[in-house]
Amino acid sequence: LSLHDGSSDLSNDHIVFLIKPSGYSIPLDEFNIPKFYYIYKPQGSPTLKFNGNAPTGKLPKSVDFALNKTNETDNFSAIVFGDPQPYINQDIEFFKKAIIDEIRQQGNRNALFGISLGDLVGDNLNLHQPYKQAIKPLGLAWYNVMGNHDMNYDVKADSLSDEAFEAHFGPNNYAFNYGKAHFIVLDDILYPD
Repeated sequence: LSLHDGSSDLSNDHIVFLIKPSGYSIPLDEFNIPKFYYIYKPQGSPTLKFNGNAPTGKLPKSVDFALNKTNETDNFSAIVFGDPQPYINQDIEFFKKAIIDEIRQQGNRNALFGISLGDLVGDNLNLHQPYKQAIKPLGLAWYNVMGNHDMNYDVKADSLSDEAFEAHFGPNNYAFNYGKAHFIVLDDILYPD
């Protein structure tokens, strides 16, 4: 994939992502979040209550994504969380003990990946990092969906409401494939609306 810094349609706010094809895996970061995207924000995120991205600088000559061929069955399981939504650090500890530790004790039941369906935290975006640390022991590729409690509220445009989410998890609109299933993740939140 090649992008050109001189292109007239590139602004300060772009994320390029790869759609993982079935039968392939994508390298994971230290928290098991798939590395399927490249953030291009030459000036970085604006100054907000909860930090976004640091300046990325100039666009490199190419943006490359690794794909590794893997045996992937059409019959698979996934672990799906709805609204973990911790508001304070103590809630993260409860989440780890009541949910994460229980799943680890029972085994992942052949799950190929996990996904949290929004409200990863409860308005305190500083908890995104402890949330990632809590999910890490599951050892699965983990996808995240932005919820209305994962937003930067101190913005005047919807395009900036996802700055902290992007810094921790990447794009809030993306897709991936496992087996014969195509997963589409969309940001359906309009803020301020």
